[in-house]
Parts: sequence; C-alpha cells; structure tokens
Amino acid sequence: MGRIFANWWVVSALIALLAIVVLAIGAPIVVPALGALWIRGAIVVAVLAVWGAVSLARVMNARAASDAIAASLAGDGADEEGKILAGRMTDALKSLRENAGGQRDYLYSRPWYVIIGPPGAGKTTALVNSGLRFPVSTDQFKGVGGTRNLDFLFSEQAVLVDTAGRYTSQDSDAAVDARGWSEFLGLLKANRPKQPINGVIVAIGVDELMRGDRATIDGHADAVRRRLAEVKKGLGVGIPIYVLLTKSDLIAGFVEYHDDLDVEGRRAVLGHTLPYADGPTASQRLVDAFDELARAISARQARRLSAEADAQRRALILGFPSQIGALRSRLVRFLERAFAGDEPVGVLRGFYLTSGMQEGTPLDRMMSGMADVYDQPRQKVAGAGRAYFLNRLLGDVMFPEAGLVQSNPAARAKRRTQLIAALGAIAVVTIIGAVLIILNARSLVAAATPVAAVSQESGSDT
Repeated sequence: MGRIFANWWVVSALIALLAIVVLAIGAPIVVPALGALWIRGAIVVAVLAVWGAVSLARVMNARAASDAIAASLAGDGADEEGKILAGRMTDALKSLRENAGGQRDYLYSRPWYVIIGPPGAGKTTALVNSGLRFPVSTDQFKGVGGTRNLDFLFSEQAVLVDTAGRYTSQDSDAAVDARGWSEFLGLLKANRPKQPINGVIVAIGVDELMRGDRATIDGHADAVRRRLAEVKKGLGVGIPIYVLLTKSDLIAGFVEYHDDLDVEGRRAVLGHTLPYADGPTASQRLVDAFDELARAISARQARRLSAEADAQRRALILGFPSQIGALRSRLVRFLERAFAGDEPVGVLRGFYLTSGMQEGTPLDRMMSGMADVYDQPRQKVAGAGRAYFLNRLLGDVMFPEAGLVQSNPAARAKRRTQLIAALGAIAVVTIIGAVLIILNARSLVAAATPVAAVSQESGSDT
C-alpha cells in the first residue's frame, strides 16, 4: 500500500479527483451560483488541463532521460572492444524501439539488475537460459570465452547487465578492472540518478564452494563484499541482493533427483527467500534457512526412489540430500563473510540453487566410492540444454521486488520537492480558476438581479 501512494501518478490523480469533487460538487453547496452545469464543467476542464500539463512535462522529462541513457550506451567506443559493444547496443536499442510500439521511455521505465560473480561462475549461461523473453537475440550478447566487459540483455521485464567476472575478482589487471568497474558505476549514476539499479544478482558456482578450501571461499566472499560496498557507496542506494548458486547440476544426483520435473517444475524456485531486514543477516537465520531448504528437498526422495528402476540412479537419488547437506557449512561461511558485519552492503534477500546447462563431471563429496562399487568411471553430465529453477526466480521473485531498492537520498529529496511543487501548482491554479469562476458567477448574478426585478415590476403593473 505504501508503494502505491508513493507513486506520483496515483497521488496526483487522487488530488486532481479530490479537487474536482470539492470544487465541482462541494463548492456549489456553499455558493449556489456555482451550481450551473457549465460552471461545473469549466471547473472539471480546468483541473484536468492543469493535471494533464504537469503530467505531460513529467513524461517529456522521462523521455529525455531515456534518450540520455541510449546515447551513453550506444556512444562511440574509444577502442576496438568499445566499438563492438557500442554496435551491439545500437542494434539492441533499435530493436527495442521497434518493439516498444512508439513508447519512448521504455528503457528508463524498466528495472535494472546487475549480475556479478567470479570468472566462470556461469552468469551469462544462467541469464541466457533463464527462459526470459529477449526482444533481441541473446547470441549477439555472448562474449568470446566469457563476458569481456559488460553485456546488456534487454528482456521484456527488465534490463540485465552481465558484468565480466574480472570486474568482481579484479585479480588479472587490478588497475584496469577497477577503472572499468568504476566507470560502469559512474555511467549508471549519471543516467539513472533516481534509481541507478534495482538489485544485484551474485552468482557463485557450486563447484567453487564444494571444491574450494576456506581461503578460496573467503577470497570470493571478500571480493563480492568489496564490489557490493562500492555499489552502495558509488550509487548511494540500498539494494536487494540475490545469491545464485549456479552449476547446481554438478552436485552428484542433482539431475537424477529432478529428472521427473516437467517444464513448469523446472521453472520453479529452489531456494529460500529471507524475511526483509535492513540490517545484517544473523548466522543462525542462514543456518535455519538452509535447513528448511534441505528438508523441502528431502521430502521428494521417497517418491523419486519408488519411481526409479536403475540401481545406480537410485543410489544417486538416495545420496543427493546428503550432498546438499555437505554444502551447508560452506555456503553459510560464504554468506556470513560477504554480508555480515556492522556495515551491511545491502539487503540479502535469499539464496537459490540453479542450473543453466548440464555439463561437466558432478562433484561427489559424500559418496566418492560409488563409481568403484559399480566398476564404472563417473561420467560427465551430457549438455541436455535444460535450465533448472531460473525462470520464476527472476520473473516471480526478483523483478516484482524492484521497488525494494532504497533510492539515493539526494535524488529522493529532489523528487519529493518536485512532487510537492507539481501538486502545489495544481492546487494553486485550481484555486485561482475557482476564484475567477466564482467572481464571474457573482457578476452575472448581480447583473441579472436588476433585470429580474424590472421583470417582476412589469408583471405587477399588468
């Protein structure tokens, strides 16, 4: 409800409606001379005209902001890589305009999400295989050997900014990576000062968590925390953050455990959304959240075992909940290190198991001897091209929460001032118009009174 009344269109329309009710219905009760139908009509037209003029001005400003963003994204690149990216953006924006049906503020009106994570985390794979509808083919956004800098994916619901893994880790060429990351944040702040982004998606591969030692996990968590702190400081916003545990198909038994799901089942959400809280997330809450997820996963085990005839697959299904349990301490350590502390870097909304593509050798921490028992080497998972647990996570969990971002205080104050000024202008013009109408009505009444008196006298004489 609070978000509804924070919307300028809702508030201004209600005030305009209230002004019409008061001036066109209430005022004639106090001043009977205003009861004439043409006077009431004039009041309604005056109020709507003022509201329409102010609304048109806001729309024009929004369109100007959209043009500024488009110009920044499609600007000429200084080097060959920049020129290639500029060409991609030009094609993307052209296609989006053609699909916007003439709506010029299409770009600014969509929420923006930035996805970060170490190199090889599967960020691009998750987005491209999410099942979202992209008006522009996603093939032209795929970097060679991974995203080299930034890729912009324009879906029908949101703008997704896929950042290079080196921007998160900054361990290849720290100076160059840091400068590129800083320039990207500056671009967002310059072109979307009111709400630079609506959320951050942190992608971390399950293989990194299950294979890595404490130092590796801590290193990833520290890098993520630094980038999130830079986002908060550079953009001046409090952001919701969603942690994607990518490559979940590398957990031994994942594919076999979920092989019975149809398309809708694979689009579901497999994770835990935390209660909204501005402060840091307590360690015990993370543990409880993970345990709840693990119980939900285990609840399907009996049904899957009864439906599976293959002995090796049954063994994998039997061991899958234990594999999930082995992830618990590692994930909690990562989340605690990245999001705990006295200075929260954002609002952790949840963590989710996802898989964009099935390939590679599954990691079996609990049943590493299974292959020996069956006298068979562990086989790689074939690239079946199925996406698990991505579609509704983005479309039903993240995108509807676009309003959770806490706007830049300065921009919020400026917007509040503009809203008050606009509503004040509507009120002032409406009052002036009402006063002029009242004075005009009184003049007409005064002029008509002698005529009526003369008519009555003439009638009496006859």
